[in-house]
Amino acid sequence: QINQQADSFFPTDSQYTFVRRGLTSVGFSLERLPIYIESITQTDSYFESMSFAVRPPHDIRILNRVQDGFAGLHSLLNQTGISLYSAYIAQERPLYNFAADTTWQMAMGEIISAMTNDSAWLYDVAHMPPGFISQFKQAQIEQELIAIRELLANINFIYEAHINPDRDLNLLYWELYQKFTGLPRHEDMIIWSTVPELTSDPMLLVRKIVAKTIAAQSVNYMTTYFGPLINNHNTSSFLIQNYFRFGSRYAWSELLQRGTGEKFNVAHLYKSLGY
Repeated sequence: QINQQADSFFPTDSQYTFVRRGLTSVGFSLERLPIYIESITQTDSYFESMSFAVRPPHDIRILNRVQDGFAGLHSLLNQTGISLYSAYIAQERPLYNFAADTTWQMAMGEIISAMTNDSAWLYDVAHMPPGFISQFKQAQIEQELIAIRELLANINFIYEAHINPDRDLNLLYWELYQKFTGLPRHEDMIIWSTVPELTSDPMLLVRKIVAKTIAAQSVNYMTTYFGPLINNHNTSSFLIQNYFRFGSRYAWSELLQRGTGEKFNVAHLYKSLGY
């Protein structure tokens, strides 16, 4: 019910404004960036939003599936973060244009979309009532917790299935699902074969949880030393000086340590979930 109420604050016709104002609040100007958002209306699209470097660094496109609600905006902001990173590191000449690490790109998307966790952003940009913001943020934490537990269940499923592919994979899936989520099993349903990442790109699941941890560690560092994430141009300064300007020179693990002063630390993901 809380999520349904919250969706009314994020109508489709306002989402571009949310993105523009959100970037402005952290020190970037969408009008000065080569990022173009194109809306599509297909309801059967697998993705909600997707970033494409058409002609870097001059033309970065985001295909956005039009839909009302928070989930659609969050996906759009996530892909805006990936596009932002591409706009800063992409080179026009292919000779100098090295492929960016996918995990790091995803982490940049998670950092930009993290502004939706900020109470000031929800109040100033989405115009949520102060009394509703705390309820909404708690609901988002609970949803994220379930999503991460499902990710862990799926990652362990991939590992166990590769060790012994002859076992009953449906039984294995539901055993791990119940173990990690605490939710009931439905062995009459064969779910694992309908999850695209499990059958086509299993490493994407690992990248997702690593990217979430990178983002949590980065956001924790920025908010600890520079203040709030939004309405703060230190956010863009940190990202440009510590992450963007090095391009693909360093591995993501080294970039993270150089930027935050510590190695990859999953404790920051726990902290972001209230643990």
